[in-house]
Amino acid sequence: MRRETNGLSRLGWATTVGTLTVSLAGLGFVPATATETDPIAPSPGGEGETSQPATDSLDHASGRVAAYVEFADLDSATETLRQSHGEDFADSATRSQKSSALSDAEALVTQKTEEVLADLPEGQWLYETGAHLTGFAVAADAADLRLLREREDIASVKLIPEMEALSEPDLALEFEDEISSNSGNIIHTATNEAWWETGVLGEDVTIAVIDSGIDYTHATFNDAEDAGTVEAYEAARHDGEVDWPQGNVINGWDFVGDDYIGEAGTTEPDPNPIDTTTGLASGHGTHVAATAAGRGVDADGNTYTGDYSDLDNYALQDFQVGPGAAPAAELVALKVFGRDGSTQMTTTALDWVYAHNLDPEAYGGEPDDFIDVVNLSLGGTFPAPDLPEAQYVEALADMGVTVVSSAGNSGDIPGVSGFPAAAPDAISVASSVSGQFFYDGAEFYFDGEEEPEILAGQASVNYSGEGMSEPAELVTLDPDNSLEYLSGCEPLTEEDAELVEGNVLVLAWDDDAALPCGSTPRFDVAEEAGAEGVLLTSTLEAFGTGIGGNAETPGIQLPASDLAGFAEYDPATGAVELTREVQLRLDPAEYNGSVPVSVDEVADTVSDFTSRGNPGSFDLLKPDLAAPGTSVTSADSGTGTGASTSSGTSMASPFAAGVAALAVESHGWSEDGGWLNAQRHKALLMNTSAHEVTIGDTPAGPQRIGAGRIDGAAAVENRVIAYDAENPGLVSMAFDPVEATEELSVTRQLVVENYHDEDVTLGLDYQAQQDIPGVTYQVPESVTVPASGSTEVNVTLSVYDVSALAKVMDPTMNPADPALQGIFPGLVREFLASESGWIQLTGAPAADQLNVPVNANVRPASATTGDDVLFEEGAEDSVLNLTGRGLAQGEGQARYESLTAPLQLGATRDATDPEEFGAASEAAVDLAAVGTQYFEVEGTPMIGIGIATHHDWGRFGAWDYFTVERETEDTVYEAYVGLSSIDDVIADSTMVTVDACDTDGLDCQLQGRTLPYLRGGDVDTRPYDGNVMLVAFPLEWFGLSEEELDSGEAAFEFSVFGHSGGSEISSLEGITFSQAQHLLFGDADDGIFSTAEGSTEIPVTRPEGLIGLGGDEEEGDFTEVAELLLLHPHNAGAENRWEIVDALEPREEDDDDDDDDAPAEWSSDEVYTEGDVVTYEDATFEALWYSQNQVPGADPYSAWSELGEEVECGSESVPTWAESTRFEGGETVVHEGELFTAKWYSRNQEPGDPYGPWESGGSC
Repeated sequence: MRRETNGLSRLGWATTVGTLTVSLAGLGFVPATATETDPIAPSPGGEGETSQPATDSLDHASGRVAAYVEFADLDSATETLRQSHGEDFADSATRSQKSSALSDAEALVTQKTEEVLADLPEGQWLYETGAHLTGFAVAADAADLRLLREREDIASVKLIPEMEALSEPDLALEFEDEISSNSGNIIHTATNEAWWETGVLGEDVTIAVIDSGIDYTHATFNDAEDAGTVEAYEAARHDGEVDWPQGNVINGWDFVGDDYIGEAGTTEPDPNPIDTTTGLASGHGTHVAATAAGRGVDADGNTYTGDYSDLDNYALQDFQVGPGAAPAAELVALKVFGRDGSTQMTTTALDWVYAHNLDPEAYGGEPDDFIDVVNLSLGGTFPAPDLPEAQYVEALADMGVTVVSSAGNSGDIPGVSGFPAAAPDAISVASSVSGQFFYDGAEFYFDGEEEPEILAGQASVNYSGEGMSEPAELVTLDPDNSLEYLSGCEPLTEEDAELVEGNVLVLAWDDDAALPCGSTPRFDVAEEAGAEGVLLTSTLEAFGTGIGGNAETPGIQLPASDLAGFAEYDPATGAVELTREVQLRLDPAEYNGSVPVSVDEVADTVSDFTSRGNPGSFDLLKPDLAAPGTSVTSADSGTGTGASTSSGTSMASPFAAGVAALAVESHGWSEDGGWLNAQRHKALLMNTSAHEVTIGDTPAGPQRIGAGRIDGAAAVENRVIAYDAENPGLVSMAFDPVEATEELSVTRQLVVENYHDEDVTLGLDYQAQQDIPGVTYQVPESVTVPASGSTEVNVTLSVYDVSALAKVMDPTMNPADPALQGIFPGLVREFLASESGWIQLTGAPAADQLNVPVNANVRPASATTGDDVLFEEGAEDSVLNLTGRGLAQGEGQARYESLTAPLQLGATRDATDPEEFGAASEAAVDLAAVGTQYFEVEGTPMIGIGIATHHDWGRFGAWDYFTVERETEDTVYEAYVGLSSIDDVIADSTMVTVDACDTDGLDCQLQGRTLPYLRGGDVDTRPYDGNVMLVAFPLEWFGLSEEELDSGEAAFEFSVFGHSGGSEISSLEGITFSQAQHLLFGDADDGIFSTAEGSTEIPVTRPEGLIGLGGDEEEGDFTEVAELLLLHPHNAGAENRWEIVDALEPREEDDDDDDDDAPAEWSSDEVYTEGDVVTYEDATFEALWYSQNQVPGADPYSAWSELGEEVECGSESVPTWAESTRFEGGETVVHEGELFTAKWYSRNQEPGDPYGPWESGGSC
């Protein structure tokens, strides 16, 4: 939209990008299109599967990677302007002042970048930013990048997320031939009614499309005489500079070049952001842009230039390419994808938008240009709140830009919907099915009839032939064969091959089950047998993903109801029996997208690929709304006037962006009471997205579709909005997690604003989607909002019956996670019980209903505590008494049962000052305590490691994770404890696993499971909104020999590290595990005990090595044998879910006051325990754990730690360094006459290495 502004002509630094050649495993940032995927053949058991962490970490990356380096001491242009003009600097600062701030920030960033690069070996500069964040992107060795974190002038160093194409390479972007055209979606969402009734078309509104570029020569954008042809496209491709505007594409920049492929490519930026025609990402941006703001291509193949308010539904359906939702809006093309692969250039494009809005002339625009809406049809799995992309989304929203982003295509996995859509102010768009389709067709001749019936279906997209000239008989395979054979996944028998030759073969295709093979091998089998064509069965009425097939054999898939008219199909066996005589002629070119179909039963249903969003913990509930994204036909790059079809939240997002542009024109930026911020535009779109979207007959909830399906007319005409007072940018009301021990209520305020010139009285109600017994929301029956005013309404979460609380699953979820059934058969998925639905407001003058999503995660809580364990003198056995209020309610999957995991304490640490956290998510891995268990499972020695943090995590496992490490002289053993993909399956968000990786972190094997999956998802073990975890895996993983394992005396040191977003946040190092000195707890084979009854006794057995130990700590008449760490996952409050108790034994009387305190000489026959001191070869050693016949000093990682000789250094006595001595952070030593202080835990690391654990303190 045109804005009054000032500025100087200047090229921004975000417009120039260097070359990049890197190899980096991506974080799953992808153009969000959905396609047919290959089948998964999972391993039969739960151990030994190939496993990879779901996200990458700079802490554990190796080789050349790309990272964003943020400076700590430089003010951005935003900060400079804020300091001089306050928060309203965008309006109060002059053009000259904005330009000066941008220039100053550019100069400072460039200078600082050069300084840092000078110290970064072989660092390859990628881009710089300074409009909102000051920093630069660089490709360099991961180890060198980690060292940058130690610089005081560096605030953070984060891996840059990759965006990779989700599509199969052979399908390009023409994924579906079942068509829900732009026109059909406009009709379905009543957007054309907004055109008719208000004339609002997006005029003077500008949408930036950050994608693969835009083919601005396509007729849907450009009506110039030399546009709208393939020749025009080819000419434009070879142009360098672009004479803007090109039709309604008024500006743009190519940050990457056509050949850029992300992880291994180079960037060749130029001023021409034209889209490409080949490769995974090609055409994506053109398709997206046309859905948002294409003008449309009419039936004659011309750019539509008429009055859109004159277009009735029939006229719209005649378009070759339907218009976008905002056909009068202008577009800016920002190209971050090349032909193939992925991108790491999103941040620089967002910086370009931000800087452009501050100084549009410097970026090739007119003085009053302003980008009002940004569309991001890309995204990554699992939210990362502190990535630069998310920070720019928030900054743009503060500037007044409505940012719309796709929610993702990872399906029904809790919390998988990720960045940048998860930024609170972004509009995260899920995908729904519109029900208005244009299918491909085929000629069916039934029972000898001469005239064919044209049946609608989806044709295979890879076929490149001319079609069948004559009809051929439809034949089926011998049903006495396997499902794989009847699906065409195995070569045909000689008898079946003879039957198939010259005919059309029916093959089984079950859309509701894992595919035994993809479409291409099936078509190859049919071709080998001489088939004229292929007909695939289906269990669906509308298709979510397309059929690839091959180039030589035409094929089609029919909806289930049409197939049932002439055949009986059994999905369980794959058998097909024809009930009529059928001949079939396939001619995809003749019937390409030509059969209009209304499928009422799928209208406003959830696209099966659309991602489940964030579960509502800690003020984050996503997605925000749904828009049509299944089988959408829009403009095709390089065709002049042509179209292609795709599915995905990539297709849903630009439709919502177009409707957002209509809302901006209708409501925003006017001087007479316009809605002057992006948050209100977001509320408007969400509130009016009140159409129910279902899965089967059940409404989908806010975590899948947000407020509901978008409504164009209501978004334009409505003048009443509602949003959460506490978090207005989110709009939705996401209550903090509730742990109930008694009846309670929590109240938040809903702001309702009325932009009519008369009072408005609204009805209020709560509509539940996921309903927990004993919980509801209370709202007043009505509220009157004054004209041009606002009011606040109390929304009260009421827990009125704690005893009724049950672990209720979203009724649309599958209890058994389908992706994991082949790996863990019968395993019930973990899930979160939420009281979730919508606050509904009725009676607004221009909207029948307004929705505000609401969510609270509510659970009952226990109050379990443990007593000290008291051993009688010389006794092996005692008990751990647990007392307090237990938890036992609900049945089966809905049951809550309190649990406790007892462990031997290894180490503790104090909480980090909250002000030191760079992002709130970092608090989730602020380690508090670590303990260990020892038990056996079917004869396999296992170690359980209990972890407690000081603060709760919302959903653990992706960006927040732990690593467990043991370092020996030769090898570093590292286990990743977090969300993983197992055998290339992205698991349920609670599939937190223990993955053992090689030293490069590249070859990982599933070694064990965390507490949730030790018991299975049908036992609540609190993987959400908790702070304690028990992980268990084979003891052999720590590199112990068979002899050590068999001896029963395995002993070693290990460390635990907490990570967030790829950065190490906390650590507990040098933790000792000694099998011979380890307490044993009960007979549970997973280390977990029920406390449902309240009072529980857990047997505790101590080994011989702990009998008569007599520790230094005394409590009255007892001495401490060991300390215990108790994990109580169901207690209320992070501080109450872990505690430390003592194991004690009677204190021995000291009758000999004249004992010689000098340490004894080491003996190979003696048994030594932790704390024993001996001398050996003129050196003194202390035992770190149980030991026998281990020579002190022979191995620096043995049980013996040398006590170095004390040396006078100034006024203090300081020990000398020895290779076997264990040092903690802060300890001081002398080595070769120089004083050193340990920066962190160290053993066998000689002082003197500037990058090591020792900091020099000068000469002693």
